[in-house]
Amino acid sequence: MADGESDLETDRLELDLETLYIYSNDNCSVQSKEYCSEFCKLVEEHTEKWHLPLPQLKVLRTALTGFTRATSSYPDDCQHVCYTLSSLALSFFELMLFFGKEEFQEPPLKDILATFQACHRRLLRHRNIHLMQVRQVIKDGGPWERPTLQAILKGTGVTQTEMEKYLSSEKPVFFELRIRYLQACQRVQEAIALAKSCLKHPVVGKHLFFQQAYLTCLYKTSLHTHLHKEIAEIDARDAVEIICNTESQEKDELILSLCKDFLIQQLHNGDMYYIWDLVFLWSRLYFRAHPSKQGFLSECRQLMLSAINARAIFPFIKVITAEMGYEGVPLCLEICATALQTDSQPDPVTCCLLWKTIAFLLPGDLEVCRLCALLVFCLERSVEAYKTVYLLYTHPDEEPHPHHSLVKTNIRFYILQVLKEGLFFDPEFWNLLTLRTHCLELITDKAMRDSLNELREEEELEEVEEEWIPSYWMEEESCRIQIDTPQLHLHANTAPESFEVIGQEPEGGEDGDIPVRRRRKKRRWRRRMCMSDVDYAEDPEVRYPVKNNHSSESPSKLPANRQREYLSRHVKNKILKRRGRKPRWLLLEMTRQTENLSQRGTKVSEGMRLRGAGVADAKGGSRGCK
Repeated sequence: MADGESDLETDRLELDLETLYIYSNDNCSVQSKEYCSEFCKLVEEHTEKWHLPLPQLKVLRTALTGFTRATSSYPDDCQHVCYTLSSLALSFFELMLFFGKEEFQEPPLKDILATFQACHRRLLRHRNIHLMQVRQVIKDGGPWERPTLQAILKGTGVTQTEMEKYLSSEKPVFFELRIRYLQACQRVQEAIALAKSCLKHPVVGKHLFFQQAYLTCLYKTSLHTHLHKEIAEIDARDAVEIICNTESQEKDELILSLCKDFLIQQLHNGDMYYIWDLVFLWSRLYFRAHPSKQGFLSECRQLMLSAINARAIFPFIKVITAEMGYEGVPLCLEICATALQTDSQPDPVTCCLLWKTIAFLLPGDLEVCRLCALLVFCLERSVEAYKTVYLLYTHPDEEPHPHHSLVKTNIRFYILQVLKEGLFFDPEFWNLLTLRTHCLELITDKAMRDSLNELREEEELEEVEEEWIPSYWMEEESCRIQIDTPQLHLHANTAPESFEVIGQEPEGGEDGDIPVRRRRKKRRWRRRMCMSDVDYAEDPEVRYPVKNNHSSESPSKLPANRQREYLSRHVKNKILKRRGRKPRWLLLEMTRQTENLSQRGTKVSEGMRLRGAGVADAKGGSRGCK
């Protein structure tokens, strides 16, 4: 824009600043914050309309003049005024970097700087250090005119004492603005010299920006040897902060390379400090620069294989599963198995984490989960680990289907081979009783006492099973029979006295082991059934009585108490048949799972029991009359 247009824009800014005078009154503690906030918004709005330093300096001169006049009633120690003055001073200095010493003596820059000095004299009461240093820079002839600074930029001889004295004379933010200007102008060598000098200063060198600027300049000049040397001396926490600060200033490729170098350094050192943050940042930067998923998996493989600490693979597994889903599971499993096989001095906690991670990645593979649970138990030898093994081995066996598995057969075979190498015994051909015996032998003394107490409690499970499980299933079965077969009848005069014997299986083994008394009782029952005029259908759950053609008496329902006795024994012998008793903790888990089902059938079961009780009373009454 022309100078006339800039002057017109300056006049508009003066009018807008006059509208803010309403905040200039005696109540300074309330109005100072509002005035400074509106002032900064207004100055920023007018400055953004220009893209050249000189028109922007004119805007700042007008803003500084209005601010000086408006804040005359504010106290000297007002913090909002101090912050605003610092922002104006730094803005002046940043724009002054574009001008040399000769231009400082020519209009209109000469007039702008004279106005700044006049305002500075009126603002001395606030004792703003940034404003004072800008005034000193103007007095020296510009931000580049100090002899020591010229020697540093040119790389000529300068003593350490002179350099430290000069760097201590200004705030670090002024050197930061100089380095940013040199980087923007592609004066990389001068930026490297100034950043390196600042890093050597004991106070200025503590600011991470100078380290960040030095690393980025080394990368741009392809000085990779010096770059790696500097990265090796940087803390991981500072590395994360440097990457985050550089993200909005440099290209993605440069930031990704720096992040990868920091990550490789941590992996080679085996340090887990801030490794999760570095992996997360690296993955985000990689997908932003390279959208290829296969390339991401390849990079992850190389990085994980270079780690000397097995725990370093866990953040990679987290990132891979989050970004790739099921596609990244095979690589995660392969790396876990490799870490288990190549670790010469395995850490017990890390091994447990690796086994649990493998089981987490393959939850549908029962064989892999069983082996992982056994390995964890052999290492921890705790009751909780034993319960996990017991639950997995009581689960029905499943044949793995190659088309439904997340990993290929060769990877699965490799994982199984690595897992079996860590076992003390091979459980492949063992039954549950043998496996249980060997597991109990490995439990430590304290845990062994707990396990033995639990085993003793198993002796009391017979009463619990007879009281809870048969009664529950009896109610469900009785409801189903009475609802599904409402025409179930039995002659009152032919009701058997030993109805509970029907469907009961021998408990003593073969027929030769059955007691003589029970065999005689069974024969009497068979003769009575032959003589009776009732015939039973061939049903494995309940024997439905069918009325004989020769019978002429009115039928009656089966007594409810006899049904319960029969179903109780039927459930005990048929449904609950197993090789061994379940432990109490497993039974309690079954109880919790079936409580919801039992509550649903409560109303129906109560009605059926009441109706069965009525039938039983009627049966007793008929016997009494007889």
